[in-house]
Amino acid sequence: MVVVFLLISAGCAYKFTQTTPRSATRRPLDCVFEVLTRQPDQPFSELGVLDFMGGAAKAAPDARSFAQSVRRDVCRAGGDAVLAEVNGRGKYIRGTVIKYRTK
Repeated sequence: MVVVFLLISAGCAYKFTQTTPRSATRRPLDCVFEVLTRQPDQPFSELGVLDFMGGAAKAAPDARSFAQSVRRDVCRAGGDAVLAEVNGRGKYIRGTVIKYRTK
């Protein structure tokens, strides 16, 4: 029972908000995507943002944990990458879900 509670709380640490009327095709919930800490060199469209909710949840301390926490929302949104924002304590507090544009 405790394991179920921990999995549920980990999934609720970040809230996804769509920021554009443009949508992308959903991807499988175990999709692979990049976690970036600087803007990519290739063109992209923003799909939405992931905000850390605070409270009892803890912000991810590294890119791997952040990716695990936001995977479901990124894949549902059709994202190829998340442009992460890290605070002064090294915690992942926000992310912008992006889709690469093809030429």
